[in-house]
Amino acid sequence: MKRVASIVFVALLGFVAGWMCACIRLQRSFGESQVISQVGRDEEIKTLRQRIYGSNHYHQKWISPESDERLERLDFSQSGGSITLAYANGLSGRKSNLQIRCDGTFSINKDGVPRLITTLDSTRCADFFKRVITSGLLNYSDDVVEMKRDLKRPNPISDVSDASSVGFVISVPKLDIEKEFSIYAPEVELRNYPDIIEFQLIVAVEKDILNFIPKNDPYWK
Repeated sequence: MKRVASIVFVALLGFVAGWMCACIRLQRSFGESQVISQVGRDEEIKTLRQRIYGSNHYHQKWISPESDERLERLDFSQSGGSITLAYANGLSGRKSNLQIRCDGTFSINKDGVPRLITTLDSTRCADFFKRVITSGLLNYSDDVVEMKRDLKRPNPISDVSDASSVGFVISVPKLDIEKEFSIYAPEVELRNYPDIIEFQLIVAVEKDILNFIPKNDPYWK
């Protein structure tokens, strides 16, 4: 009888051990599938955030051959267009505008006082305008950006209490381009949402404009 009880006890121990091992394997497998599922979702979110949504197709060649042809044929130096970068500085309320015109004129208006910074080479200026026009920035939309944020918000989120609001005015009348928008603290937004293409483009264009300012210009003092 004791021998039978021992055999049953050993068998029961084996069953419990096997059951526990199966549970551990199942739990591990479930955890791995959750990780794989999350990775897949993150990639999908990244893909959606990298897309440009809007009716302007300069950023996608061949969708509108007529627009592509107009862009290639345009003499920017005679187009009368401009790109303006406008700052409204936080609590101080100070305002300044940097403007590049298609003829290469690069000027600043700070607190209502205008000043010529430099004149850009016509080829360099035209290349810059084409980069901005074909970047996708002309389709910027606050609503689209907010939807991209809502897909997944970081935790914790970086924030600032006294940063600049940065505005863009892109005007090329001969291409029927008139685009204006603004964004608060774009570099902070980019830190929080590094895969949202609108923030990438805004920060890149802002840096391009600032890089046109000579190092010895009073702007940097």
